Amino acid sequence: MPATSIALVPTEHDPQEYLDLLARVKKALDSAVDISIPVHDLRPYKGQPREYFSPESIQRLSVSIDTGGQMTRGMIREKPAKTRYELIDGERRWRSINIIPVERRPLYKAQLIEADDDVVQFLISGIVNFNREGHTPMEVMRTIQTYRSFKIPMEQIAGLLGISYAWATSIYGLKDLSADVVKLLDPELPRAKQLPVVAAMQIAKLPQSHQIGLAMRVIAKDISVGRVRGEVVKVATQTGSNIRVREASPSQQWRSLNNQIGVIGRTANQIQTIVAKGDVSEVLLYQEKTTDELMRTLKKTRETIEKIEARVTRLREAYKKQK
Repeated sequence: MPATSIALVPTEHDPQEYLDLLARVKKALDSAVDISIPVHDLRPYKGQPREYFSPESIQRLSVSIDTGGQMTRGMIREKPAKTRYELIDGERRWRSINIIPVERRPLYKAQLIEADDDVVQFLISGIVNFNREGHTPMEVMRTIQTYRSFKIPMEQIAGLLGISYAWATSIYGLKDLSADVVKLLDPELPRAKQLPVVAAMQIAKLPQSHQIGLAMRVIAKDISVGRVRGEVVKVATQTGSNIRVREASPSQQWRSLNNQIGVIGRTANQIQTIVAKGDVSEVLLYQEKTTDELMRTLKKTRETIEKIEARVTRLREAYKKQK
């Protein structure tokens, strides 16, 4: 049976390298078959996009799987080494099953795909992972960086990861942060000592030698997040630095809007399917949400779709009048 549906929508503007890559991904996904294997026959994917795993979240998911079973299959490929199989997606579930007492430890449910291509493995892992919540900003940045090395256009990267073009370019800018500022984004830090990612995006526009001082002022609340952009401009002016600004063209903004509509629609449908099946226990524990919160999210998502569709309709009508 085919693997979990992943939106891969090429356009006439995409380079041939990217189109060829999409064809390889589709071929791998179409090869999927369901299997169940012992966790000791499976190893993590060391190069996968997700690097941070909350111990508390793993423990809660372990209790859920121990009680009600594994609701969602992982994705694996056959790559013999110390173990026969390697994960593509589903390390959180693999870790959770590993800490269940051996006498009642279940088999790991997975979709086995034919993928002897490391590039395809990373691309699928990123797409599957990033249409969920819970990734650190630096995980997102590094994934975008790797995708760009595959010659994937930024507009397509945004769509594949389920984020807007503007957000993708802003997150990608975090690659210019100094090592000291990157440490301030560590999710293990107390919230009061973490640098807000929106502030980090602005600070990344400065030369690295001027970043840490401004970052510490934000954490100390000497500067509000809303004032960071102005402070960045001030520091740049004082030091004679050029601020890097990434502006999206109108066509890019239009494609980003349509990508977001698709992502929101798919998210709403996925939530609706989960609720309809009644398979919400693992999802709720995974995201630390209650059933009421999940239903409110679904309602907000539907409302957002309606608002965006109304705006798109008005834009189309205005365009027709201009013609």
